[in-house]
Amino acid sequence: MWQQKKRIGGVIPSQSPRKLLSGTTSPSEAIIPFLVYSPSSKKEPRQRQARPIFHVEDEVSGKETRLRVQLHHGFSDFYRDWLLKLEDILHHLMEVQVSKQSNHVVKDDQHLQVLVSTVTTHLKEYYTVKWASARDDVLPFFSPAWLTPLENAYSSWLTGWKPSAAFRLLSALVRKPGTALAAMTEEQRRKIEELRMKVRVEEEKVEREMERLQVAMADRKMAELAKLSSRHGHGVADGLVEVALKGVMGGLEKVMKAADCVRLKTLKGTLDVLTPLQRVQFLAATLSLYLRLRQWGMNVHLAASELNIQDK
Repeated sequence: MWQQKKRIGGVIPSQSPRKLLSGTTSPSEAIIPFLVYSPSSKKEPRQRQARPIFHVEDEVSGKETRLRVQLHHGFSDFYRDWLLKLEDILHHLMEVQVSKQSNHVVKDDQHLQVLVSTVTTHLKEYYTVKWASARDDVLPFFSPAWLTPLENAYSSWLTGWKPSAAFRLLSALVRKPGTALAAMTEEQRRKIEELRMKVRVEEEKVEREMERLQVAMADRKMAELAKLSSRHGHGVADGLVEVALKGVMGGLEKVMKAADCVRLKTLKGTLDVLTPLQRVQFLAATLSLYLRLRQWGMNVHLAASELNIQDK
């Protein structure tokens, strides 16, 4: 039923998202309401096919600048197509939800697991492409232009969603009567709580690393480079600054990947505790929230654009 997209360029990092989700690699609270996504009839237009993310020009002059531009637009195109398939996947998850609510026969566990595998494969594709793209330029992922401001507000924890948010969503779902998640056993609840505590420790570890990197960017050596550049112009300090910034970019890429690892391990750990039907319901709610935020963000953006046009 599902056809996996071809992998887009780049070398998968040694600790890849694929391994993290498959489990072969170890690396007053606000409650997020249960949201059912109702897609707009107006989908984002597919204006052109996604460009290859790694497309290197033959010309040497301006090669790096063009590559950065192509990386940015290439990932934006990929992300738009990725969202369209995510919406399609959500429709299939919601069909299971409707069948359950209508007292129809729910698909067997094997079929439900196929749906779950479809979701995790699609998520792994996103992180695989993200990591490959970040090898050439990590900065766009810390201020992604392909997201709306509302999505950026939700995904502001080191280039993505904060892992502990998954437990808040799960807590809200558990309290919703009539769902498979409401029937979680005490053993399942205990395991989820243990996972939550482990994830919080991992989050704090990544946050400390980011804090260390931010402090390093303002250390004495960087200050001396800034002073040297202001006194003697860019030519004298350009080489030294390039070396220093290369170290900063490497640190940011490392932090981004560490944060993504926590996200992927949180998702895998949660799914491992749940039954097949509970997994489908949890993933349906997660995808619904993700797509609903985009829909709201696009609506806010369009409304703001119309106001600006009227003011002119």
